[in-house]
Amino acid sequence: MTEILRVPSHEPEVLEAAARRRGQDGRNATTALSSVAVLGVQVASRSRQAEELKLIAAIIQSMPAELRSVITKAWCDSEAPAAYTLTLWRCPDDVARSVAEWFEKGCVELADGHNGIHVERAGGRGFALDPA
Repeated sequence: MTEILRVPSHEPEVLEAAARRRGQDGRNATTALSSVAVLGVQVASRSRQAEELKLIAAIIQSMPAELRSVITKAWCDSEAPAAYTLTLWRCPDDVARSVAEWFEKGCVELADGHNGIHVERAGGRGFALDPA
């Protein structure tokens, strides 16, 4: 059964005021959350964008468990829209490539593409997928 991620959304003005009270820049935020755990994966958005968190969560939830289990974090750089970084545990090259390709497939199906996917691996070489 697929989980439904509920990300609280607020008017930008409300979030900006709350961020100013904390001494932060809250411009463009659509949720108070900057990250959330989804099936053991830390899902994060630089600028606290609810839609980015929901998109990443949907992709993570659709992944087979054996691929999802090597991901520690999936992050969207809100300042370069649809640019993602996946941080993986130590894993073989073919598994890392499969994770990246699955994530890319999700981006294409759910968001009409991406502006690059960077993969960082513990104890291994990173790589990137060009925009699709």
